[in-house]
Amino acid sequence: MNHNADRVIALSLLVAIIATPISAAAYTCQSSNGNALVLDAQNRIVVTGGWGGNRCHPLSSYTGDMITWRFNGDGALDPAFNGAGYVIQHDVAGGASSDIGDDLVVDKNGNILITGTSKSSNQYMDMVIWRYRPDGTLDTGFNGTGYVIHSNAAGGDDYNDYGYAIALDSQGRIIVSGVSNTEFYNPKLVLWRYNPDGSLDTSFNGTGYVVRVDGAGGYGLAVDANDRILVTGAINGIPVVFRYKPDGALDKGFNGKGYADLAGVGDARDLTLDAQGRILAVGSGDDGSGRYMVLWRINADGTLDTSFNGTGYASHRLNDYWTNGFSLTEDPNGKILVAGDTYNGQNYDMVIWRYNADGTLDTAFNGKGYLIYASADPEVNSDVARDLAVAADGSILITGGIYGRVTSSYFPYFVQEMVLWRYHHDTGQPIQILATGTL
Repeated sequence: MNHNADRVIALSLLVAIIATPISAAAYTCQSSNGNALVLDAQNRIVVTGGWGGNRCHPLSSYTGDMITWRFNGDGALDPAFNGAGYVIQHDVAGGASSDIGDDLVVDKNGNILITGTSKSSNQYMDMVIWRYRPDGTLDTGFNGTGYVIHSNAAGGDDYNDYGYAIALDSQGRIIVSGVSNTEFYNPKLVLWRYNPDGSLDTSFNGTGYVVRVDGAGGYGLAVDANDRILVTGAINGIPVVFRYKPDGALDKGFNGKGYADLAGVGDARDLTLDAQGRILAVGSGDDGSGRYMVLWRINADGTLDTSFNGTGYASHRLNDYWTNGFSLTEDPNGKILVAGDTYNGQNYDMVIWRYNADGTLDTAFNGKGYLIYASADPEVNSDVARDLAVAADGSILITGGIYGRVTSSYFPYFVQEMVLWRYHHDTGQPIQILATGTL
């Protein structure tokens, strides 16, 4: 997921309302999840993810559509967006299902660009970029259709290609990071670059895309002030951050080889640049006794910044199972916020951490530097965070989902619903559950 400065936009301060847990009565038969969020220039909250059909009825089927919501600052759906506050996209690649939005960005004209995937007619996944006008209609000035599709970047006989993160450079060109498979599951890191009109930019590596044959990942993406592209990946299970020049060549001036080695075994899930141009990355490590969240800081030359916690990274383990970091951003005060989850052997709970600039937990946040959200509703057994943004007033917006089993008039069914939370910037206390994915 991409977190650039345009995500830190003024948002009018809401009257604090202590959140109440979502009750079972509020659940619907729909299925949805939130994967990414951004604030536009008018302080509206845009969320993208996936949406499915009726999950309560035994004869229903899961459609798997890309959905994008736009909410006003109070959490109400914005009816000026597609007349309903949301737009659903189905079957752009011809496979009749499995469209999903994974990341999004808003351009200088207020257009919303989303990357993700869609199943093709051969039943494999293709990378997709959609572009919507501010009114929620597809922008047919983009590739003549409002979307572009790309497959087989790695030359793998049209196996799965996924778009995970999206960013814009100073010229308005569109960069997407993700993977392409050379076999059913042999993912290779890919960077695509498109012109603003939706055509592949062939000045980028001669083809419009570059494939890293010894790297996977592609989850985190950022563009620096010189239009160099930073992307998270992995080589032989070791997390790394690659840097590419604007022409698509690996930048060998970055740590002497074009990538920064991150300590330990694990993966890096998100990436951003701080106010000083240093690189922040978050993900998880694995020492054989469980996964733990890791936050790295890298100097502009590609070396680990040892002024950060003395090592260049900070880690936090909440139990003997899994603790994962999925998204991060820097707030206006230079504090680093991380969103993720922890698994306790039975269910997942959402976690928000806040770190000082020196790599120590900021104990002014919730008294200990982190908070764990576990739904009070016994039928919701998991709450997960996938993306976050910070408003200029410091309040923290999180999107993700709630999961659990609920009994309907037909049979017990699995609930999966997008949630948009809002938290106070210092106390860590919930201000509101702003919205859910109910349509």
